Amino acid sequence: MTSNAEQGSQEENFLVDFLYADQPRLSVLSAQLFDDGHLVAIKKSSQSGVDSLLKIKGGVPGIGGESSSVDKVQEAIERQFDASWSAPLNVIRELNNRGLLIDDLGSAAFGQIVVISGQIYISDVRMLQKLWKPIVKMENAKAIAGAKPGAQKKAAQQEAKNTEEILGMVELLPHSLQFRISNAEAACWATLDPEQLTISPADLAFKHGPTIPGEWIAIGVLDAKPSTVENGLLASIQNLSNPLQVGMAQVLSGLRQGFGRPEGDFGFTPLAIYRPID
Repeated sequence: MTSNAEQGSQEENFLVDFLYADQPRLSVLSAQLFDDGHLVAIKKSSQSGVDSLLKIKGGVPGIGGESSSVDKVQEAIERQFDASWSAPLNVIRELNNRGLLIDDLGSAAFGQIVVISGQIYISDVRMLQKLWKPIVKMENAKAIAGAKPGAQKKAAQQEAKNTEEILGMVELLPHSLQFRISNAEAACWATLDPEQLTISPADLAFKHGPTIPGEWIAIGVLDAKPSTVENGLLASIQNLSNPLQVGMAQVLSGLRQGFGRPEGDFGFTPLAIYRPID
């Protein structure tokens, strides 16, 4: 796991390859960390002067000769720079300088900003949303074709019908872009905003599959711990008196266990995911 000292040295010695940067959240942090607010652009101006010698023939009447004068010509140059990608670097550097990056996830409190390094896994479940139906139909057709005539065939047909009914509910569930980073000590799970990625999720999937090689660093806000999974569910249900709310809590817990964060993982909201370039 990366310590504060290591994090600072990486920023000094490496270029940074961003995979993900949540610009809106980073902008909010930037406005709080710096007195001048969130930096959006940089403007630099410079001036240069040139002396111009002007000679005038004729001089003083009756004497003749020449007279001269010196004019100073000023040239102004103005350059504007896009500072949008300076914000993530400035925020990370300032958080590190203030000791606000916690690398021990077990001791971190909810709402603190944690940093973890390791291998990453990205799964775009949204890609499956339109594939569920053709996949299930194909598998059902295989099962029915392979069943023997009679009772076995009827059982296969009934199983296919049940599967299609379940599929109808699965298609209505939210399909998210899921992210996981892990090392020998801990693992963090999150969902990503596709618009904050620097590369298309489809490109990642077709190029790498679910895992992307390399040692990555993720910084985010801690909002779930492994030990709070079951205890949190029990507490939430015990505090509910409405049967509908109790049922919804149980359903949502089942959805999380089936489609969301693994019970042994921490949960966080990523601010930036990147790797250093040596």
